[in-house]
Amino acid sequence: MLTLLAQQLLISEELCVAGYERARLESVREGLAALVRVDVRVTSNSHCILAGADYEVLREALVIYDVQLRTARPARVRDAQLATVSRLQDRLHKHEQVVLS
Repeated sequence: MLTLLAQQLLISEELCVAGYERARLESVREGLAALVRVDVRVTSNSHCILAGADYEVLREALVIYDVQLRTARPARVRDAQLATVSRLQDRLHKHEQVVLS
């Protein structure tokens, strides 16, 4: 679940850069950081609990993404999705190179 939310917020980040809610880019990045903090706290046997400040910043980031999805052209959303996949593949490739070195 956290991975799916993170992927959506990465798409939202791309949409911000493309001009959809650009002024709220930092809020989206704070939402991503909240997900990372939650992921660090979750163990394989525990439930994901989001509360307090992390809940608020994630909620705000998802509200921004909702606005973007309602205002951006579908083609632009697709472009943001493709850019996100490309970024993730690049990071994975770089990580693999470091591991193999």
